[in-house]
Amino acid sequence: MHSSFLQRLDELDALLACSNAARIDFFWRTDRLKSRRGVRFQVVTKKLGIYQVVERYTGKTWAFRFNYREAMEFAIQLEEKSDRRKGGARCSPS
Repeated sequence: MHSSFLQRLDELDALLACSNAARIDFFWRTDRLKSRRGVRFQVVTKKLGIYQVVERYTGKTWAFRFNYREAMEFAIQLEEKSDRRKGGARCSPS
């Protein structure tokens, strides 16, 4: 290979190493705790204007709502109740 190509590849490798190191450092700096399982309850649109609150892991339908905002609020309430039963909030570092 031509020497100018080799020189450019070396420069590119050095730049990529720096950007990878910066990316890894950024991810180590985040102090948020993430849930292993993620969100338990999900809002699913069935028909126009009809929303279901479904538990993701069992597929059980918990409620029907005719307003998206109401369905989301209900899903959040169920999520908070499930967090309280486990003994605390999942995403807050304490």
